[in-house]
Amino acid sequence: MAQPFNSFAEVAASDSQKSRVYVCHESQDQNSDRIAELYNEGTGIVFRGDVEIYGGFTGCYDEWTWSTNKTKLTVAVTEEQPETPDTIALTLNGGDNRLENLEIVASGPLVHGNSSIALLVNGGKADVVNSDLTAGDAGDGDPGVTPAGETDLNGIDGTKGHAACDPGTEHPGKDGPVKQCPGAEISAGGRGGAASASGPAGSGEAGTPASDRGGAGGKGAQSAGSVCTEGASGEPGKDGTPGDPVETPDLGTIDATGYQGVNGVQGKPGAPGQGGGGGGGAMGGTATCPGADTSASLIGASGGTGGSGGCGGLGGEGGKPGGSSIAVIVLNAEVAFKSVQLTAGNAGNGGIGGDGAIGGTGGAAGDRGAGVTPTLRASCRGGRGGDGGQGGPGGGGSGGHALGIAFNSNSSLRGEVPSFIPGNEGQGGLGSSFPPAGAEGAPGRSGACLNFDTGNVEGCLQ
Repeated sequence: MAQPFNSFAEVAASDSQKSRVYVCHESQDQNSDRIAELYNEGTGIVFRGDVEIYGGFTGCYDEWTWSTNKTKLTVAVTEEQPETPDTIALTLNGGDNRLENLEIVASGPLVHGNSSIALLVNGGKADVVNSDLTAGDAGDGDPGVTPAGETDLNGIDGTKGHAACDPGTEHPGKDGPVKQCPGAEISAGGRGGAASASGPAGSGEAGTPASDRGGAGGKGAQSAGSVCTEGASGEPGKDGTPGDPVETPDLGTIDATGYQGVNGVQGKPGAPGQGGGGGGGAMGGTATCPGADTSASLIGASGGTGGSGGCGGLGGEGGKPGGSSIAVIVLNAEVAFKSVQLTAGNAGNGGIGGDGAIGGTGGAAGDRGAGVTPTLRASCRGGRGGDGGQGGPGGGGSGGHALGIAFNSNSSLRGEVPSFIPGNEGQGGLGSSFPPAGAEGAPGRSGACLNFDTGNVEGCLQ
């Protein structure tokens, strides 16, 4: 009493664990400059081992007097704490503990789906007597991220065909470009059609992945004086499907760090666009090339290749879960209640799912190989690659819970049934801002007691 600690944090951080803690608060006196000693802490308080905390003492500047009035401990976290996002006012880690004549209030920043928890009992035993445990409102979940557009999703341009006057005794069609997409998928432009001096010229090959609606190869010239055809443009890739619903109802988890909710499911990526078809080859013949003094027998021009398709866009990230407002979490512990009031605030809503990313642009068509004017015709150009499909939107994050007691099956709840003042459960996040939307997140629950292992009230005080 002569040399008291100034805060709960000082007691918890002291070198020697205090087995009993007596807490005094001064009532407001209008005729005095003394202010009420209500304990306001900026970080959660953690005790390890056996501790008994008794509030209700007054007369802190004279002789301490005990009563059944409650001493108030408020833990109000005002700034974001990425390492410990949940606000847990008081944690008892193991041992044989007792809390009496206390009003414990948790209040945290309403950001990033943080949860608000008044008391967490992790192992051991605890008697909670004549006390009020109040959890504050929880934060809404963050929206899912829309993946940034990546330039490496764009297709590869096709290659120009051999000109009739290029050197060599053969002018085969060139191979089309191959685009390697995320997820081991590929898109390739069709090979250009080969030139021919004495028979029908080669036709271009179709682009891949195969499709019966685009990307066909152009037809080679079939006789002297006839013309080839261009390769067809590749079919655009299909858009990715939206994020699925969570397969089974999932409450999230509780552990020594607090509550963790359920993310929405990421959208599926879009499919790559089909490569454009290769252009048809041209017929050869006798002609005089620019700069030459005499005519020569020429093999002819080969067709341009198709451009590769663009890769599909990545799926939108699922929305993040809303935080929970829970008066007491009990983990593998035995807790007895007597004359206790539990209050839950409003839980956080799940975040909206992110939109899918735009797919890559298809590669340009390979140009035709030049002929010799006016004797030999040019070959035909390839087809443009199809654009990649847009990624599907992500699903919404789950809503948080508003609970009096959250516990696991290895815990035991005894004593009187606490009175409970409920808050509102959080709503599941929407699938995305544009149709087709991903699945909405599951709503949270509101109730006096919930077993997180069974998903019901099995083991609750009746």
